[in-house]
Amino acid sequence: WRGWSFAGKESWIAAAGDGGRSQFTLASGNVAVADPDAWDNEANPTATYNTVLRTAAVDLSKIAPGSAVLEFDSAYAGGSVMTGEIWVSYNDGATWSMLAFTQLGTVALNQEVVLNSGSSGTIGGFTVQSALNNPASGNMRFEFRVQNAGNSGAWAIDNVRVAGQVTGRPWEGFADPTQWNFSSSELPT
Repeated sequence: WRGWSFAGKESWIAAAGDGGRSQFTLASGNVAVADPDAWDNEANPTATYNTVLRTAAVDLSKIAPGSAVLEFDSAYAGGSVMTGEIWVSYNDGATWSMLAFTQLGTVALNQEVVLNSGSSGTIGGFTVQSALNNPASGNMRFEFRVQNAGNSGAWAIDNVRVAGQVTGRPWEGFADPTQWNFSSSELPT
């Protein structure tokens, strides 16, 4: 469990001894997991747990500016000093901005997250949706960071997707995509 790992949800729960992990009911199949609690239990490390999961680039050239949304299912249980952060880059990783972070000082499963837009919600056992301020071009990436963790806490994510309004003509060959007049010949009998 050193760093972010990809594991079957059920095998992760069994290997880590559940500890509330089965409450992540939105996940299925393989999940991305950062589990400093399980890591500490197996390896007895003296150092703190710090790990970053970086996504592949998302080409923004056909996504309308300001229309992108990051969505993922999440289960987060932070320790007393563990932080979970989501960062975004619109220039392929040259610079990063914090999109969301967890509050410190609680071990509760549904820990609060504060988005840079000023809104807040909980993170854990539900779907996180965050509107983005994407530009008209560039490559967008995300980082999921777990920092300063010791023998407590875990963060699992699943079903990560980015949606946005497509610009231009989404279907080549249609001069006017608002016209939907289809016809087909009948099958031979």
